[in-house]
Amino acid sequence: MRELKLLCWNVNGIRAVRGKGFLEWLYKESPDILCLQETKAHTEQLDKDLLEPKGYHAYWNYPEQSKGYSGVATFSKEKPLRVQNGFGVKEFDTSDIPSASGCKVRSYSVIYGRLLK
Repeated sequence: MRELKLLCWNVNGIRAVRGKGFLEWLYKESPDILCLQETKAHTEQLDKDLLEPKGYHAYWNYPEQSKGYSGVATFSKEKPLRVQNGFGVKEFDTSDIPSASGCKVRSYSVIYGRLLK
């Protein structure tokens, strides 16, 4: 079994970290999988090099009703077997991504940090 480098980061706005060297950091660290929370952007608000970084399969999920709010992204060097956005609970932004290597990644962001009832 090979080792995977899996990193998670609450970026508090992907466009803000973009201007602070995010892509340079990504290529230097070179994680196999990177999970980002609080991306706060819809895909149409991003340029291509941020939307689909070279060498990565990128998957974005965000609340449809409000731009600039919450959101998650997952970058994976290996193409996943499938991608499922959401898991039936509106209070979460989530991506569920199993890979061929047997690693299953679930990235989510709780809206307002509220507890589910």
